[in-house]
Parts: sequence; C-alpha cells; structure tokens
Amino acid sequence: AGLAIVQELEGAKAQLAAAELKHTKAHSDLAASKKQIETQTAAAKNAENDMRLMYKRHKKEMTELQDKYKSGELEERYRVATHKAMQMKALVHKWVGYAREMGEVRALQEKRAAAIESNTADVQGLLQDALHMKQQAETKVSKWRRQCQRMQK
Repeated sequence: AGLAIVQELEGAKAQLAAAELKHTKAHSDLAASKKQIETQTAAAKNAENDMRLMYKRHKKEMTELQDKYKSGELEERYRVATHKAMQMKALVHKWVGYAREMGEVRALQEKRAAAIESNTADVQGLLQDALHMKQQAETKVSKWRRQCQRMQK
C-alpha cells in the first residue's frame, strides 16, 4: 500500500512537471504570435502607404497625359499611358489581394492566440489538479507513516 502511494506521488510529480512545461511553451508561443502580428501589421500599413503613393502618382500622370492629349500630343503617348494604367491597375489588384490575405492571416493569428490562451487555461487546470493530487498523496503518506509508527510501538 505504501509503495502504491509513493508511485502515485511520483506520477503526480511527473504530471506537474509536464503541465509546467506545457504552460511555459504556451506562453512562449503567445509571445511569438504577438510579435509576428505586430510585424505583419506594420508590413500591411507600409503596403497601404505604398498603394496610396502609387495611386497619387498614377492620378498625377493621368492628369498630365490628358492635358497633353488635349493639347494635341501624339496618340502614341496616349497608348503608352493606357498601358501604364493597365499595369498600375494590375499592381493595385495584386496589392488588394495582398491586403485581403493579410486580413485572413490576422484572423488566423487571432484564432491561434485564442487557442493558446485556452490551452494555457487547460494547462493551469491540469497544474491545479496535479497539485491537488500531490497534496492528497502527501496526506496519505503522512497517515501511512503514522500508522506504521503506531504499529511499531
């Protein structure tokens, strides 16, 4: 009976160590996810700023080209401008797709952070259970020792 209690205590200690390891890993994963979200948010803001600059540049170029075309410039310049506009439109389309993907990445990262929080709560629950089991095992061992001492008297 005493050996079983000692084994139960050792098992509780092993579960406690495993729970503490999971807890530490969950916290490090959460910190890494937060840093990754900050980095990607900064990248998305930079991309949005680049898109605004490209739009303003394109609008200015289109205005200049329209003025030149109206004043009698060659139609070739108009074709070049139209081609540039199509390229810019394709580039903006790519940036819009990138922004959409960033939104999806943010949503996935939020889900991951929520899962990590949930796992942390689960690990804390396991840790509390392990501590309770350890306390029960120590109480049983203490009772067993007192009984053994009484029997030896």
